[in-house]
Amino acid sequence: MLPKVKEMKEKDNDRFKKVYRLGEFCLFGHDRYLTYSADTMPSTAQLEEWGKGKLKTQFVIENINPNQCTAEARSLSAINTNWNTTLVGMIRAKDDETFNKFLENYKNFRKDNGWDSIVKIRNDNMKKNREKLGLK
Repeated sequence: MLPKVKEMKEKDNDRFKKVYRLGEFCLFGHDRYLTYSADTMPSTAQLEEWGKGKLKTQFVIENINPNQCTAEARSLSAINTNWNTTLVGMIRAKDDETFNKFLENYKNFRKDNGWDSIVKIRNDNMKKNREKLGLK
């Protein structure tokens, strides 16, 4: 946001909304939002500060996929896309042989795209989540 526009937003918010037709409010901005947002609005700073430390993992399978921008994340995306097309082919298969061919091709695609490393990352992340939740 340009400094001139930011100043208008902070000092004359009604005019800013009319001119730019933008408004925003993100209660307890989640971590990803806070990471990429330029800065905190003064009106929500107190709420965000209060929320720190209160948001935590709730489930063992929460946030277990590989981190974005890693080879494993790209592979998982490709595997998921391939699964979608494979599933359609399996549903439309006229016989067991065709069904099994689709399934076997999918399993090979998974193997060729590093499925084992994705499973390892997921298992490691589930282990960390269990520790956070106090589970064995």
